[in-house]
Amino acid sequence: MEQIIQDILRRAKLANGSHTKNNHYIPCFWSSCWNAEVLHKHRSNILPKKGESRKAKVSAFKIGEKIFREKDKVESCFYLKDIYNVHYYDERRIAKSDFDTKALAQKGIAFILDIENLFTEIEGLYISDLLTTIKTGEIRNLTSKTMLSFFIHIQLMRTPMVWQKLIDDYDKENTHKNPFVEMQNKIRLFSDVRQGLESKDRLFNAAYQYLKYNWKVYKLREYKFPLADNFLTVAGQRLFIALAPDILLEIDTTRVLLHDDEKICEYYSGIDHDTYLHFIQGIFSQAKFEIIHIDLEQLKALIQLYSP
Repeated sequence: MEQIIQDILRRAKLANGSHTKNNHYIPCFWSSCWNAEVLHKHRSNILPKKGESRKAKVSAFKIGEKIFREKDKVESCFYLKDIYNVHYYDERRIAKSDFDTKALAQKGIAFILDIENLFTEIEGLYISDLLTTIKTGEIRNLTSKTMLSFFIHIQLMRTPMVWQKLIDDYDKENTHKNPFVEMQNKIRLFSDVRQGLESKDRLFNAAYQYLKYNWKVYKLREYKFPLADNFLTVAGQRLFIALAPDILLEIDTTRVLLHDDEKICEYYSGIDHDTYLHFIQGIFSQAKFEIIHIDLEQLKALIQLYSP
């Protein structure tokens, strides 16, 4: 454990009050594409100004509060406080029997380990290919498909429900919920995540579970696809991801591609009613926190039709 901690301390971002408190599990550069102006700029080869994506406004439905927000900044969407952070306390400076996290944090004894920068760094692998697909509606080659597979894997890991399950799994032997043991288990998780992201073999194997299947891209002329916190919708053996408000990706897990010369994916200029229904029903049954759309009235209509 000591070696793990030293590695984390050396390589993770340390902060006392200046760490990333609002951890975005869906990055702003992606969710901002549900703003018509930002989306138009991407498709016109105009790079958004620094910080512009975070300030872009979208229509949002907050599930817990059951309220609509017509002009919600994307930096106010899809985040939870401190979900990717852990307070580290040097056991040589404190007594385990007096391990009170709040009191120790107030005394300034804690380091805050912030690993959101890990996810930010890994975004560099796929951001270009993701934005190119959003811009063109096409997946250019096998390399782009591989990068988008990385994107799916990382985004799924960042999803609050999945991330919390990882935390719970690492802490499952801590039956008495000892906070010191909980901290140690969380540090182990952070270390394993880092090692997984730095291992080419492990990263590729994780991405391959999506890469190996047949993909379909639906590119529409109208904006019909919302984005939710649980971005990957599961409908039987079909996986759906809204890449943009007018682009839907389907991964058909019943068909494994066996040869390199097979098509990278299939393209459709429309979408049949049953496929759209599978996607949209999945969105509203699996979302936990919020759903955004490029158009408020469409979002309201969808909520009225499909919200449980």
